[in-house]
Amino acid sequence: MRPPSALHGARFRDRHDAGRKLGDALADLRPEQPIVVGLPRGGVVVAYEVARSLDAPLDVVVVRKLGAPFQPEYAVGAIAEGGVVLVDDGVVDAYGLTYEPSLYVADATGTVVDRLDYIFDATDLDASLSKVA
Repeated sequence: MRPPSALHGARFRDRHDAGRKLGDALADLRPEQPIVVGLPRGGVVVAYEVARSLDAPLDVVVVRKLGAPFQPEYAVGAIAEGGVVLVDDGVVDAYGLTYEPSLYVADATGTVVDRLDYIFDATDLDASLSKVA
């Protein structure tokens, strides 16, 4: 899906500005009952503004990257709320990795996912956003 043409080449002051502009650009495409989903570490702030612009509910999906054992910044997969683990089999095969290192990382990362989930379960979303914005 291509971004709305109204945003092509746009620059934003911050994530709040980006979310407001994206919400305005999506207004013409608005389905009858939209739900906006944000991912932590930047995406929730954008999604919050989009949800406000569209008068839509906001949900947060907490995920964390699973880094390769040899390079933590290189994604091998992801772990999500509830212990859901997704591993890129192509990356695992290409580097001769086994699932054990990935699951070890997932177990260690799971506590971070649980902590973030707790932060975003707060009743006052504005207060929660100030913790991560």
